[in-house]
Formats: sequence, structure tokens, C-alpha cells
Amino acid sequence: TFMCKQHEVAQDRDKFDAPPMLLAEASAVMTRALRMQADGNADADSVLFMLQPFWERLRSGADKDPALADFYCMLGQVLLDAGLPEIACAEGWARALQLVCAREPFSFRSAMLTARLALVSLRSAHDVEEISASANAMLETDQASKATSDPALH
Repeated sequence: TFMCKQHEVAQDRDKFDAPPMLLAEASAVMTRALRMQADGNADADSVLFMLQPFWERLRSGADKDPALADFYCMLGQVLLDAGLPEIACAEGWARALQLVCAREPFSFRSAMLTARLALVSLRSAHDVEEISASANAMLETDQASKATSDPALH
């Protein structure tokens, strides 16, 4: 479990614990994804395609083990790398935060996930503003050039 791995603290099973086989599968999926990324032969879309079947299995929300937060953090980063920041926040880090807070609402990990969500959301909003400003400038330039080139307007 996370507590044993991180703090060498044995923890009794509780209502949040997923079956050990599911956690082993999550670990195997993450290891494959990390290997694909390390080899450099796979882009974010390929890694996302590999993660997708396991992600679909978890989407029901029935498994609430905070240990699955690692998978969702990885998923968030892969989605961000694939150019999908909104989905990265909603399906990756927000889900990880939900799992972590279910057992321990005020922890270092929940604070870090909250900060990550805020940062990616802010960057995404800033990117949208830049794109919008750029599109408006292009539209104004296009309208100005049409106005000067159309003799009927003079």
C-alpha cells in the first residue's frame, strides 16, 4: 500500500482498498507506459491509447483506492502531453485528488494535486486568452484589408 511504501507504516484494509490484483494491474500498466516513454518510440497519443483500456475499466468509479491516484496522475500528464489540458484536469488530476482526499483530505499529496490542477487550469485559460486575442487580431486585420481593397466602400 501507499502508506507502507512511503512511510513504512502498516495500515489495515478499509473500504477504499481495491483488490490487490487491480493494484498489480495498475502498476503493470504504468510500468509499460513509462517504458514506452523512456524508449522514445511512442508519442503521447500512443501512450494514451495503451492506457485507455485500463482507464475505461476504472471510469465507473467503483474502485476508490488512493493507490490508484498514481495511475490518474500519469494519465493527467499523458493527456496534457497530448494537448488535452481540460481532460487532463478533469479525468487525471481531479480524479487523483478525489481518491486521495477520500482517505486523507488534508495531506501533502492533496495539496500538491490541488496546486497541479490550479497551475494547469491557469495555463489553459491563459492559452485560450492568447488564442482568442490572436484570432481577434487576425479578424480585425482581415476586415481592414477588405475595407481598403473594396472600391465600393470608398
